[in-house]
Amino acid sequence: MKFKTAAVAAIVAALSLAARRGGRRTEPAPGSTGSDAPAAGFAADATIGVALPWLGTQNWKEAQTMFEAELKAAGFSPLVQAADNKVPQQQQQIEAMIEQGAKAIVVGPVDGKQLGPVLKNAKDAGILILGYDRLIENTAAIDGVVQFGSIRTGELQGQALLDGLAA
Repeated sequence: MKFKTAAVAAIVAALSLAARRGGRRTEPAPGSTGSDAPAAGFAADATIGVALPWLGTQNWKEAQTMFEAELKAAGFSPLVQAADNKVPQQQQQIEAMIEQGAKAIVVGPVDGKQLGPVLKNAKDAGILILGYDRLIENTAAIDGVVQFGSIRTGELQGQALLDGLAA
């Protein structure tokens, strides 16, 4: 439980930092203290989408509860949805998050190889995209990733570093 809470806290911190670096920072609300205010980097109560693959296991149910609680506590308006392990349903949910004005979307993919086009749509709309728990492939639309001890993620990150250094 503590581990998942730490992961959600890391995502909230990543949202704030990425929003500041990405030029999406907004003016603080009247009476706020600026960068130390809740939801620093986005306007207070900004909508943050969370696309989970399903709620059929305890860890995903806990993730849903924690995303809702932690994002609210950070001053965001969470929009958390689960896709019943169906890729088309998750694609539709992400499209709906785009239409509802999400400033960021955290994605725990059903199948990380099939979300490229919808995530590109989100990126094109100026939305920050963070991968969560599972690898997302076949797209450059990801701003960051939070995963747990994934060997394959480390391999891909290492290869990307080597490719970047060679270039």
